[in-house]
Amino acid sequence: MRKYTVGDIRRSYTSAKARAEWYGEWPSALIYRPLSFLLTPLLLSLSFSATMVTLLSLALGLALPFIAAYGGREAAWTVAAAATVWMILDCVDGNIARVTETSSLAGRYFDTATDVAFRGCFYVAIGILVDAGGRQGHSGLAICLAAGYAAMAARFCRLYYDQLSGTDVYSETPEQPGGTRLTPARGLFAFLSGIDRLMPLMVFFAAYWHRLAWIAWFLLIYSLADFALSQFGILQSLRARRG
Repeated sequence: MRKYTVGDIRRSYTSAKARAEWYGEWPSALIYRPLSFLLTPLLLSLSFSATMVTLLSLALGLALPFIAAYGGREAAWTVAAAATVWMILDCVDGNIARVTETSSLAGRYFDTATDVAFRGCFYVAIGILVDAGGRQGHSGLAICLAAGYAAMAARFCRLYYDQLSGTDVYSETPEQPGGTRLTPARGLFAFLSGIDRLMPLMVFFAAYWHRLAWIAWFLLIYSLADFALSQFGILQSLRARRG
């Protein structure tokens, strides 16, 4: 079996993929992707395939609510650490698929489904942690569930619009209606859309400062803003196509 190096992994990370990641998931490009380059050769040496890594990340994501509920006094730290590991693994499976040339439509779909499952479980875990604090006077779980619904709705609206418009939803090149130039408005949207990938690190800081309730309200406001901005962007694109 071929032995892959960090250099091999870096070279397989195409410029198109890098541009797409900086455009919509800049925390991954800044933090998790570099860490994934270091972990990928180890997992490859253990004969991990991209699908096996995705399955591992799926199991980790599904475990988050249980960690939050039964993890004891250190539950918030454990959830944050597990979510950070998930973010790194989410990069690793793509690294493996590219460097071994085993990328497939089925694999990319499975990766997207795993991402959706993780988002829902992570939001639920945060809600459980907030309620465990018992000081906020409101249901943290209810707030996080509402935030999760808004975030999922925004994502599915974008995916459905891409399908209707004939865009390859798995394209490595970010779709920018009306041209490829990154305008200030698109740059702001790209920045805001990537903030959710910082959530594991935000949970670390919130746990340290005992401000987990703030995370629940931030998730709700952020998710509602994401939904509203998604609708605005889709409407702008529809007007441009109609015009």
